[in-house]
Amino acid sequence: MDSQIPVLECCSDKEQVLLVLTMCDEPVTDEEIAEYTTISVDRVHAMLLELVDGPSIRRVGETKWETTDPFRSAVEVIPEWRLDPDDDDSYVKIAV
Repeated sequence: MDSQIPVLECCSDKEQVLLVLTMCDEPVTDEEIAEYTTISVDRVHAMLLELVDGPSIRRVGETKWETTDPFRSAVEVIPEWRLDPDDDDSYVKIAV
């Protein structure tokens, strides 16, 4: 993952965690997710425990997570986020 990803300050905690998770193409740890957000590692872990049964989010270790369908999981869990049709690797927020 690009270490230059800006902090997602305008997003809710859940949006930050899900967007970072879905941008990763391999499993990531709580610490790695927290590094790119404004949220503590403990809060990231607690939120992922709540979301793990959701669409496409899977626990692969004590503190490691992955998504089996990176873009779809973010869209399903956060309906107001949609993929930018001109850029398969980015998200745009649209009014609902």
